Amino acid sequence: KRAEETIQSLLRIGKRLNSTLNLNILMDALVEESIQLVGAEGGFSGLRAPEGLASQKYFRNSTIRPFKQCWPPGQGVPGWLLLHKAPYRTNDASRDKQITHEVFENLGIRSVISTPILDNQEDVIGFFEVHNKIGTSGFTQSDQDTLTAVAQTASIAIQNARLYEDAERRRQ
Repeated sequence: KRAEETIQSLLRIGKRLNSTLNLNILMDALVEESIQLVGAEGGFSGLRAPEGLASQKYFRNSTIRPFKQCWPPGQGVPGWLLLHKAPYRTNDASRDKQITHEVFENLGIRSVISTPILDNQEDVIGFFEVHNKIGTSGFTQSDQDTLTAVAQTASIAIQNARLYEDAERRRQ
C-alpha cells in the first residue's frame, strides 16, 4: 500500500512539474512537493548559475522567505553535488563537515537530503534540498531514492521550460 501511495504521489508531482513552463513556479512546486512527499519541515531549491548553484527562497512550515545563496563547486552540500552528481544525505548536520554551518545554524537544520537534477548529459542543472524529517530519527535511503525519482521528472520539466524560453526569445 505504501509503495502504491508513493507511485501515485510521484505521478501527481510529475503532472504538476510538467504543467508549467515558468522556471520559478516549477522550482517552487518542486520544493513544496518534495517537503510533503518525505515529511520534512523545510527546504530550498536552485538552478545552475555561472558561479555555482544558486537558491532564491527558503520554504518552512508553509511559509516562504527570501534566501539568496550561491554555492560554487566544492562549497557546502550544493557545491558537493556539482562535483559528485549524486544525492547527499545526513541526519547529523551539526557534525557534518560538508555542511555550511552558518547557513544551517541560521535555518535550524538537523538533517538534510540534497538531490542533484541532472540533464541528458549528466551535468548538474539544478538541485533541491529537504530538511528536518518530521517525527523520526532522520531521513532514510527510501526517502533519498524517492527524491531521486522526483529529480528525474524535474530534469525533464526544467529542460522543457528552458527550451520554451529559448524559443520565445528567438520568436521575439
